[in-house]
Amino acid sequence: MVPHLHRGFPDRAAVSFGRGSPGILVLILSLPDRHERLYWSHFAPDTDPVLASVMVPQRSAGDIGMQLFQMKDYPGAELVFERRLREEPADSIARLFLLIARLELDKEAGMELEGIALEQGVPSLWEQSVAWYEGLALLRAGNTHQAQLHFSALSRVQGPYRESAGKLAKAMSK
Repeated sequence: MVPHLHRGFPDRAAVSFGRGSPGILVLILSLPDRHERLYWSHFAPDTDPVLASVMVPQRSAGDIGMQLFQMKDYPGAELVFERRLREEPADSIARLFLLIARLELDKEAGMELEGIALEQGVPSLWEQSVAWYEGLALLRAGNTHQAQLHFSALSRVQGPYRESAGKLAKAMSK
């Protein structure tokens, strides 16, 4: 039998063996490390106002990648956004949604996390959003120093991620 990992409890994982009920349920009660808890407590693309502004039906009507993403078909969205990035490497929307789809699939970012020059001028909301999710991807991958740099820079920019980025940067410095 192949075990199935169930997400949803950031402080524990449940693994079930077998099919249907009753099956055997094994709870692994080991607490994740502090950085993993920080990641799971801040990774919330469903409630992100910047992402929500793009995912309204009128704006994403002709975009198959966005439609797949909205339907939570993350494997399909991943394929569409990968292809789009190969064709247009500067497409920041494809880059952002590819990154989030991979994080939703419990995958590594799988791309070089370039970062955004947050120190130079006022970054757009998209640039801030990319910086936020790149920081989370770095945190998840265990690159805490780079993640902390992302969040520290983002905390100095007026925008929707400022407060959370500041809290994360502070928590990571402890």
